[in-house]
Amino acid sequence: MTVLARRIASIPRRTSVETWHVISELLAPAGTPARTTLDAATGPAAMLIAEEVTGAAPIILSGGGPQLRIYTLHGEAAMEADLDQELGFPFVPTAGDWALSLPASPEDLEAVGAALAAISPRLSVRDSTDDDGVAVASRRSASIPTINTVELEQP
Repeated sequence: MTVLARRIASIPRRTSVETWHVISELLAPAGTPARTTLDAATGPAAMLIAEEVTGAAPIILSGGGPQLRIYTLHGEAAMEADLDQELGFPFVPTAGDWALSLPASPEDLEAVGAALAAISPRLSVRDSTDDDGVAVASRRSASIPTINTVELEQP
């Protein structure tokens, strides 16, 4: 499966609502049914962006083309981000059949799931702690090197 990723600057450079609008722009042209659906999901999506869940676990759009993974950048990374890297895609990601999955903390799964279900069956929520098995944990700890001192002492 082909996967394309984008990292979108968020808080404090943009509000969580502004960040969701940028993401919606990337995924669906204005005036399309998909855009109407994404606009209706602004509340739950902005909440998850504000909680920085989407910094470690991606928003995933699947459909007829490559799988898209959208991450948000927060804090200093958001301030230093090159906005020119927030490029659109050479195709309309929401053309045809598509589904969007938002990551949420375990505490928010039920509430966000109910909110998204009321909007569209194309929208779903998943436990951010289960994303890609170990991949989320490894992304979170990727910047902290682990040194095995026992191995260093071996001849």
